[in-house]
Amino acid sequence: GAHCTVFSSGMAAIAATFGLLENGDHLLIASDIYGGTFRLGEKVLPRQGISVSEFDAHDPSTISAAVKPNSKMLIFETPTNPNLRV
Repeated sequence: GAHCTVFSSGMAAIAATFGLLENGDHLLIASDIYGGTFRLGEKVLPRQGISVSEFDAHDPSTISAAVKPNSKMLIFETPTNPNLRV
């Protein structure tokens, strides 16, 4: 792995990935994502000037409706935690 990064947990990987966002960026986050990820997007990122919108990962049309000109990242998971939706 010349281009590999290893993390001790999933939340560490997510926090590092969210760290790529900058003030003024927009994040799209699935409404049924893991609670820790959701709280990071809801509580921490706005303090850094990053706006966050939810979308329904089961309805792809909600993604295009939520995209903004400053959207830089989209996050979802499958299966979802804790609902195990695929």
